[in-house]
Amino acid sequence: MPISGASPKHPGFLSDALRSQRRCPEAVPSRWQDEFIALAGSDDVLTCIHNNLVLFFSGRLINNPELSEKLGEKQSHSPRNILQAYQCWGDDFPRYLLGDFALALWDSQNHRLVLARDAVGYRPLHYWVRGDKFRFASEARGLFAHGDLSPAADERKIGHWLTRIPEPSGATFFQGISSVPPGHTVVWERGRVTLRDFWRPSNIPLLRLSDPREYAEGLRSVLEQAVSDRVRPFAAVGSHLSGGLDSSSVTAVAAGILRERGGRLSALSAFTAVPSVAIDDANFPGRFCDESSHAAATVALYPAIEHVLIPTTSGSVFESLDRMSSAAECPQLNPGNTCWIYAICAEAASRGIPVMLTGAGGNFTISYDGRRALSTLLSGGQMLASIRLARGLRRNGNTWPSIMQLAGRPHLSSRARRALDWLRGARSLKVEDATGVCPRFAASLGFTPQQALDSAETLDGRSLRIWSIRRNDFGGHISALQRLTGVEQTDPTTDRRVMDFCLSVPEEHYRANGRSRSLLRDAMSARLPPKVLNERRIGRQSADLVFHLTRDRAEIAAELQRLKKIDLAVRCLSLPLLESLVESWPAPPYGRADHMRYGTLLMRAVSMGRFIRRLEEGTLFNDPLPLTTGSRL
Repeated sequence: MPISGASPKHPGFLSDALRSQRRCPEAVPSRWQDEFIALAGSDDVLTCIHNNLVLFFSGRLINNPELSEKLGEKQSHSPRNILQAYQCWGDDFPRYLLGDFALALWDSQNHRLVLARDAVGYRPLHYWVRGDKFRFASEARGLFAHGDLSPAADERKIGHWLTRIPEPSGATFFQGISSVPPGHTVVWERGRVTLRDFWRPSNIPLLRLSDPREYAEGLRSVLEQAVSDRVRPFAAVGSHLSGGLDSSSVTAVAAGILRERGGRLSALSAFTAVPSVAIDDANFPGRFCDESSHAAATVALYPAIEHVLIPTTSGSVFESLDRMSSAAECPQLNPGNTCWIYAICAEAASRGIPVMLTGAGGNFTISYDGRRALSTLLSGGQMLASIRLARGLRRNGNTWPSIMQLAGRPHLSSRARRALDWLRGARSLKVEDATGVCPRFAASLGFTPQQALDSAETLDGRSLRIWSIRRNDFGGHISALQRLTGVEQTDPTTDRRVMDFCLSVPEEHYRANGRSRSLLRDAMSARLPPKVLNERRIGRQSADLVFHLTRDRAEIAAELQRLKKIDLAVRCLSLPLLESLVESWPAPPYGRADHMRYGTLLMRAVSMGRFIRRLEEGTLFNDPLPLTTGSRL
């Protein structure tokens, strides 16, 4: 039963720390030593050997002092505490670990291997099993480096990705290669693989507080702790700062924490992506397109922040798309954002900033808008609370018909919802029109995407947020950005303590007095400017996308022609629909709401098609990556 790794020459594997010891750990049987040592890797992987246990740990453990206390130990280093936690709590030990991590723990006494990732999956971890052979590596290419595996596309995973349906089993885009799902452990013991979840958000009890103001205080406290734990080791920190509540809150909290340190430890740079051309907000009802003025208002409250503006049209879309898809080992969900996200990280690296704070998960946690609050109250028979909330919604500008829809829509059948949309003049898009997937391909996989997406509309607010969190796996993208630029991304809004708290708050407190995102607005009322706190519109990132894509229109058309020669691309994508979008390319001025289909439909589908083509042609892993000398997986 060999534990296999891969060639130590490749940059994407877990750890070569054992090799540097010039000896094999006693915990590894002699007949396995060569293959165990072949687990290659990077500088940020810690290795700990104690008694019969061997640990590979990638990432950061942020609750090590608290963990030491729970274990009854004096202050100990993180790897030793993790081994102690395993001995104390068994396979459930990752539940007591907080941070962004992936780990592999070999227990030679019981002949078992435990793999685990944090609750959101900020570090990737893959494995392959066949019979009595088991291999693991941080990236899938590490498993292919053996030479006895050939990369081939997993069609079911492609169908789930195109339709945005959660795929909780850990399947990847490569046949036979699995990923440890976020918040789960994979245990391999005597030839048998067992998948377990250690983070169970649906079991979090609701928090009932007598004073509603305590919810805002609790959110502020847990967010401050999450940010503090992430900036503590660094002298310089960066943040993605848009004009919205999430990134503004994270940036403001970080600025306050760093300001308290004083002196040279107060360096914080906030990076904001700005349109390259003027965009008229009137073309985007309920949106604002240039977020720089809102971001500047936040920066003005914290003079120590350095504000850096990055144009959204930095570089070629296809150059960044190929670079990121190769490094992340997956297609890019939002190719229009890839350019400026990469540009921000590259600029941060040039300034010597090792870590970037983001607020990408805030919509499901700290700034959830409480859209299902009214229907949830009605379902629970809380009539008086429902009436108060309805009146609050009306005072905040909602019409009675829209309030009735908020109350009843989750309880309607999919046919009734589509009929209601028709009466309102809203066109209900088919899955093909919204995602570019070929309906026959989806049907061939045994699931109907429309039914799956319709079922999400029936969920209560908490279940909907859990569903949304579960369908995202950030590990590949975070690892890719770190490998390409040397800058690590970390998101306090998806800290497990933050997620647990936010999921414990009753839904109506996110719509207190009818105000959308009321919990975060109340929590940050003294820390954010009125321009941000009182903004009811939502920022529209990459509103100038078509202006950007027009430069690559010929390449988009050429790519669609190339995809016609790839059988899987022809079967999974609605290529005629995509071609019609290219043929009916909009004329200037660019920057209308309907133009966004070119990013959410056309370029997502092209991203998938190009990924499939490069995989089948064998070029996906061949492109030279501009690796930095920074920490990487």
